[in-house]
Amino acid sequence: MAQGIYDYPRIHKTLGIVSPSVDAVAKAVAERNGAKLQVSGAYAANLLHLSDQVPGRVVYLTDGPTGKVRIKKLEITFRKTTVKNMFAAGSMEALVIQAFKFMGEEHIDKHMLESAKKALKGTTRKKFERNIKYAPRWIRILLIDLMEKEL
Repeated sequence: MAQGIYDYPRIHKTLGIVSPSVDAVAKAVAERNGAKLQVSGAYAANLLHLSDQVPGRVVYLTDGPTGKVRIKKLEITFRKTTVKNMFAAGSMEALVIQAFKFMGEEHIDKHMLESAKKALKGTTRKKFERNIKYAPRWIRILLIDLMEKEL
């Protein structure tokens, strides 16, 4: 793992020693640095089931130090980003925004919109509006249209 980050090995009956989860490592790094994190790119799209692509490099946006951590063949990258991108960090709205940015406006289909709607179910109108405040215009319009009847 990274210098100064330790994990007790987990043992699976069939697989043997299992690596720690990507999220556990990222959270440990963020805690150590006192930083906020936001999943982005292909990993965000994969978490929301918008893409079947399993990334070989997981990217987290951060307001803390940048860098990379390797876990066997998987690389976790921490990229410094703007205050706007970190505004709603950790929220489901921010995850959807990052996934949509990765997929691109022209590739968002009905299935992806339904997956996003499912992920955003249970949010309040006030929280939703606050968290999409700095999203790109095209994503804001999509999400407002999508959640109009839900909120």
